[in-house]
Amino acid sequence: VGAGLADDLLDHTSGLTRGGPAPRAAAQKVIARGGTARGQGEVWDYSNYNYSLLGLVIERASGRDYAAYVHDELAVPLGLTGTGYCEDGTAVSGRGRDYLSGRKTVTPTSYWTEPRFFAAGGLCSTVLDLVRWEQALEEGRIVSPPMLQAMRTPVRLPGAIEADYGLGTRMGSTVGRRKVGHTGGGQGNKAVLARYPDESVTIAVLLNTERRNAPVTATGIE
Repeated sequence: VGAGLADDLLDHTSGLTRGGPAPRAAAQKVIARGGTARGQGEVWDYSNYNYSLLGLVIERASGRDYAAYVHDELAVPLGLTGTGYCEDGTAVSGRGRDYLSGRKTVTPTSYWTEPRFFAAGGLCSTVLDLVRWEQALEEGRIVSPPMLQAMRTPVRLPGAIEADYGLGTRMGSTVGRRKVGHTGGGQGNKAVLARYPDESVTIAVLLNTERRNAPVTATGIE
């Protein structure tokens, strides 16, 4: 895969428009089918398939499966002892359970123990590891400073339009304070990692319960 296409996958301008889960087998079907719904670089449309396709690229380039690559090249060197690929049921130290909450009940869910998102969201981590990850990014221990800058530069679309997204990174603000990072989650849990560059502050929030119209949310806490 060329650098240009990798960028289009990372910033969601690849032309893929399908939402929802993107397991390995489904990503492989995209490759077998060939082509995308739209031309590359024309529109911004978030799709988990972009990241699952990149997971396949990592496997092809490294000769290792995605879970092993994350463990060997990222988690171990960076000391992220509570981080690893886990949606296939692989044990990760300290892993909690996920729950769906009702008005007066809490029910365990197995949503994240089944293959649904592959490289688009199959990781378990801790709030401390997420902060350590962000610190490693800032210190240049993961990617070079120019690449980090590219991650935090809004993607440009035709017509002089900018999307509030870089390479794998959301951008925005809270009460006028600039921030970068990402959100994630699904049935039973939510995650937020936000970096406020001007204040040199990083905030990570993880919730292992979820229900509609909950009065407390991960983004609300952040």
